[in-house]
Amino acid sequence: MDNTLTDTYFSPDVASSKEQELRKYGYSEYLDSIFLQRLKGVSFLGVLDTVYELDRPSDRYVHTVCVSHLALQLSRRLQLPAEMERAFVIANILHDVGHAAFSHNSEPFLLERLNLYHQGLLSAFFVHSNRFAPNGTSLARLVGSESAGVAGAVTSLILQSRKASRPLEALFHSPLNCDKIEGNHRTLSHLGRESILPEQLLDLFQVQNGDVFVKSTGVELIVDFWTKERDFYWNDIYTSAVFAAEAMLTRALELYFEGPGQAESFLFMTDDEAFMAVDACLGASELVRGVKNNRLYISLKESRPSVFDLYELRLREHRFDNAIRSEIEREIADALGTTGGRVISHFSRRKYFASSLGELRQKELFDTHPELIPLEKVVSAFKNSKRSGDFLDVFWSEA
Repeated sequence: MDNTLTDTYFSPDVASSKEQELRKYGYSEYLDSIFLQRLKGVSFLGVLDTVYELDRPSDRYVHTVCVSHLALQLSRRLQLPAEMERAFVIANILHDVGHAAFSHNSEPFLLERLNLYHQGLLSAFFVHSNRFAPNGTSLARLVGSESAGVAGAVTSLILQSRKASRPLEALFHSPLNCDKIEGNHRTLSHLGRESILPEQLLDLFQVQNGDVFVKSTGVELIVDFWTKERDFYWNDIYTSAVFAAEAMLTRALELYFEGPGQAESFLFMTDDEAFMAVDACLGASELVRGVKNNRLYISLKESRPSVFDLYELRLREHRFDNAIRSEIEREIADALGTTGGRVISHFSRRKYFASSLGELRQKELFDTHPELIPLEKVVSAFKNSKRSGDFLDVFWSEA
């Protein structure tokens, strides 16, 4: 990979230049809001920062700035009307507001304790006055200052309403949206993997009569884009070390935030604020320091598969019964000759990236415009790409 391109992309001056351009076109009120400013303290890659000992980790704010700048570029390339452009950029500015501290790695905790994940939090922040932010600030109030057309379009995109206008709905929610394009490039670059420059993908889009198309000459680029994402998830994210760090973090949060009411106070914290809060809890402190220092528990599935097999079915049966799960963890600890507090059963999710790439590559015999492929066909080819399943492992440490 060309390190010069990577170094340039992660240069603070580059991000600052993109931010200033967004401010120039009137988006400062959003960028300066507490919702966006908090993202400066939320890691983009969560526990991967420490697992891979990244020299220059990214935060969600910088990612958001770059995503929003891509949205601005794409709007200009497609010559979207002014109100449509503004709605599209605002929706992209707000797309990550629902991320709690530690990004995706806190979602197992949020799902089990509050039945929420980052998209659900974004919708909640948007619809309700947010009691976690000063003065009951809400995203709806921010967006409400826009014209009726812009406010309505942003609301429909954020809440994933079927009323979202063409072509914004397709551009914002497709597997090739600005968030996915920028996020994949940022992740691959952090991990030292070959990536695809975002601008190459933006060049593929066209809009005709409100419908979105991609150039047929870009099919292999799209396939390569999706293949790279699948590979870094399965080779770099879905690893026992990453899941161990996530499991330790989840257990630390559970120990500190004992009830739903207390757990809700976590939603508007930065990473450092959450670390400081959890560090005050003796049992949680040891776990969170282990994550920060990359001293991770080991996988029972990998280290003692026969022991894991004995308890897997019972753990799955009692996933949402913490009392029984704790009993099972104590049994596992006895079997391993360690203490109960050093055994963590952990459920998470993995995408399986099922796709129909062959369909995407096929040229339709009677296509009116063979040089263009409807974006909906791309969506159809990857319609199962987000298919997820429960991941279960047990992580442990010797006494």
